[in-house]
Parts: sequence; C-alpha cells; structure tokens
Amino acid sequence: MTYPRTTAVRLAVLLTALVLPLLVPVTAQADSHYVCADGTRFQVSAMLGFHVLATGCTGGGQESPVTIVVSSGPYAGEHFCEQLLFQSPELVSAMRCV
Repeated sequence: MTYPRTTAVRLAVLLTALVLPLLVPVTAQADSHYVCADGTRFQVSAMLGFHVLATGCTGGGQESPVTIVVSSGPYAGEHFCEQLLFQSPELVSAMRCV
C-alpha cells in the first residue's frame, strides 16, 4: 500500500532533481584562452592579486576575462585573470589573476 504522504515526498524529490539544475547558474568561463610555453607571476597588491606575463603563447581572444595556461617553469598551471592587459602572437599580459 502506498501512502499519500510518501507519494508526495517522492514527487517533490523528483521535481527538485529535475528543476534544480535549471536554476543553478553556469560557472563563469573565460572569453579568451591562451596556452603558453613559459611565464611568470608576481603579486601587485592584496587587492589587485597577481599579474601574469607569459611568452610563447598560442590561442586567442581579446576579451576579459582570460585563462592563461603556462606549460612549464615554476609558474606552470592554469591562471584565471579578470583583466587582459596586452596580447600579441607570442606574449600575453593579464592582471587580477588567481
């Protein structure tokens, strides 16, 4: 025998599982993406975060925010930056990076 309250709870759980993914905002993605051979990072200030300067870059985009992936060196890894300062075929500079 199925009780009305059990059925209502099951229905509520099912509806939540179906609707919740539609309500959760999509995480921010960078408009620009570069993969660079080498790079450096230094802290500008506690408020402005880090500045990333990378060389030997491929990728594209001229919009902020930007993701810079440094392939080798002491600062290898992915850097997400709020502000793209300068980009050329071989050089990328960005601020407010984490």
